[in-house]
This record gives sequence, C-alpha cells and structure tokens, in this order.
Amino acid sequence: MAQAQTLSDLRPILPIFAFSRKGELQRFCRNFELTGRTLVAFILNSHLFGYAHFRASRHWVPEHLALSEEIVEKIRKSSEENRVPIILKHLNAFNDRKLFVGHLFYSPSEWHLFFFDQRARASERNQFKLGPHIHFMSYLTRPDMSVERVAAELDNDRPQFTAPIHIRYRD
Repeated sequence: MAQAQTLSDLRPILPIFAFSRKGELQRFCRNFELTGRTLVAFILNSHLFGYAHFRASRHWVPEHLALSEEIVEKIRKSSEENRVPIILKHLNAFNDRKLFVGHLFYSPSEWHLFFFDQRARASERNQFKLGPHIHFMSYLTRPDMSVERVAAELDNDRPQFTAPIHIRYRD
C-alpha cells in the first residue's frame, strides 16, 4: 500500500523530466507547485526512471557571528546584564546564516537540479512574489554546464547557480 501511495506522489513531478525544449519546460514550471512529499518520492524512486541521485547540503554562518570557544567563555564569565547583548548579537546568526540543499538527478544524457535555502522556502519576506519556492535548472536551461561542472559547484563551500527557474513549493 505504501508503494502505491509513493507512485501516485510521483505523477506531478514526472513531466519535468520529459521535456525536450527549454520553453516548454519553463511554461510548465510557471503553473507547477512542487510538494515536499512529491520531491521525497522522486528522490527515493529516481533509479526507477534511470536517474542517479546526489544530495549536497551546506550550512554557513558569517564569520563575525560564529560562536567560538572564546565567545562561549565570554558569555559564561559575563554578568547577566552584560550577557544579553552578546547573546542577542549571536542570535542574528539565525537570520544571517545560509542553509543550502541541492538534489541532483543525472543519467548519461541529462541532469536536473533542484535546490533551495531557508529563505526561498520562507513564507514571510520571500523575494519571490508567489512565496515559498524551490530553484530548478537542468541541461535544457543551462546547456553550457555539464553534470560534472554542476557536481563540482555543489561540492563548493558556497554553491552559486545563476538563472534558475523558480517553482512554487509547499511542504
């Protein structure tokens, strides 16, 4: 029964992998909403469609907000009155940090990448006018990039991809 549920969850995402023209893919993505359940179903079953899956995740905090042993010790030794500003400053790390996750699906002839950070999936203060979203690119949208180049970029400390398609996303 769980298998049947998983297979029905796959249906919405399958068209993305069937397009052979960039324009058709972009038109489809304008009206497409990806759910977390559908993405997970494809991750778990991508091998059934001839794709290998590679996941990359990165977490970084600006250096000036990183909690070092020195700062922890300073907090421990400070009076409660002096401790609050130190703690508040470092709580900003939650606003300024970046959590990146990428899912690369590839076969000998094509690749597809879904990626996001915590800001893209946020409901409030989202730069995308339609709200929470995930980024997508593929061999059709970036024919200048090989799967090896995409994988190498995912391996960087701070992966940078330009010109992705925005796809509405719902957990």
